[in-house]
Amino acid sequence: MRWTGDVERGAWIGSRLNGPPGSAGSIVPSGFEAYARVLHPSTVTRYDPKGHGDPREDYSEEAWTWARIAAHTGTVIHPQVQWIRVAGHQYDPILLPGGRSADPPPLGHLDPAVLAHVMTIAGGHTGTPDDVTAALWEGWAIDAGTVWFEAFAPEGDAEDEDTRSVQPQRPTVDRALSELLKRGPFLELPGRRYVLLATGAPELTDPAWPLAAGMGWTDRLPGPMPQLIWPSDHAWAIASEIDVDSTLIGGTYRLINELMAHPAIEAVRVGETTDLTWDADDINRVT
Repeated sequence: MRWTGDVERGAWIGSRLNGPPGSAGSIVPSGFEAYARVLHPSTVTRYDPKGHGDPREDYSEEAWTWARIAAHTGTVIHPQVQWIRVAGHQYDPILLPGGRSADPPPLGHLDPAVLAHVMTIAGGHTGTPDDVTAALWEGWAIDAGTVWFEAFAPEGDAEDEDTRSVQPQRPTVDRALSELLKRGPFLELPGRRYVLLATGAPELTDPAWPLAAGMGWTDRLPGPMPQLIWPSDHAWAIASEIDVDSTLIGGTYRLINELMAHPAIEAVRVGETTDLTWDADDINRVT
């Protein structure tokens, strides 16, 4: 994979983002046979008092689907479902039974493990699986001289071997990415500018690929994820808009059917004109 200034790779996208504002077709290119919306998992934290005050043992985290959380909040998953209706609010954690709390799904960030499953399927639905482009929004605070995420050693006894073995980490930013962010060229789409990564579907099936891409990740804390991914034959497109907590995918019926059937991907079918604005969830609306 390599960061590239070949913005012609994405020139076709701008002409096909023509859906109504807030619709699926305004986020992912129009003209595909079918579309799906992948719901970003929520991180659920569980407090376990058996850790006896050690934060490394007191808390555990796992990814939950929206459906699993909706079962606790008495709501329904459907194409226009919105987190604000599932949770009852937008930004605060949800308190769940068993000492658990669920964070809101991340915006513009599809977990690499979920993306790996998506790319495993998508790679089989393009004639150019080794020629794929990923577009990263320029607004993420990434710069070769800036620490975006830092992992600090935990507080504890200086003589504790486990504590001393944990060192602060600085994220690695690829020099080519840093130069593109400073000077371009950028792929310019309505309201957004992006820098491009030339890659392939097989590379993106590895959940650890963001570390190799040099875009601000460490092996302890995540950085950003791409907002757009597509193959050079334009057989499909994947879009994780930075202000949206789900990822839109357009492609063939076969591709979408496979995504819908995968047990590790929580997806709902949508159309180009499906309204995805925050107030679109009429089914779970509070009356």
